[in-house]
Amino acid sequence: MSSGTNNAVEAQAQAQAKADSASKVIAPAGVKEAIVLEIASDGLIFQHLSRQAKEELQTQLSDFSVVVLREAQSLESRDRASGAEPDISRAHIQEAWFNARRRLRRDRVGSWGVLVRSLYTVCIFVIGVGISHTSTTWGVWLAIGGALLGGISIAALVALKADS
Repeated sequence: MSSGTNNAVEAQAQAQAKADSASKVIAPAGVKEAIVLEIASDGLIFQHLSRQAKEELQTQLSDFSVVVLREAQSLESRDRASGAEPDISRAHIQEAWFNARRRLRRDRVGSWGVLVRSLYTVCIFVIGVGISHTSTTWGVWLAIGGALLGGISIAALVALKADS
C-alpha cells in the first residue's frame, strides 16, 4: 500500500516538475509577483516565431496581465462597500483591460500629442472668435490664421500617430 502511495506521490511530483518546466514563471522587472501564462494554439499562429520570440511574447503578456490585475484590484477597491470582502468580478477585469489598453494608446503619442491637441483646441476657439467678428479686419485674419494653424496642428498629430 505504501509503495502504491509513494508511486502516486512520485508521479504527481514528476507531473508538477514537467508542468513547471513547460511554463516558466516570468516576473516583470521589479515585480515580486508574476502571472504564469501558458500559450497554446493550433500551431499555425506561432509557426514563424523563434523560441526567443515566444518567450518575449510570454513575458510581455505576463507583464500586461499584472497591469490588468492591479487595475482590476484598484477598481474593485473603489467599488467595494466598507467592511466587505474583496471580490473581483468579470466586469472589473473587462474594465481594467479597457483602461490599460486606452492608457497604452494615449502614451504612444506622448507629450507632443498633448501639446498638439491643446493647440488645435485653442485654434478652434480662435476661429470662433474670428468668425464672430468678421465685420472687422482683425476678425477675418484671426479666423484665417486659426484655421491655418489648426490644420497644421492636425497634420502634425496625424504624423505623430503614424510614427508611433
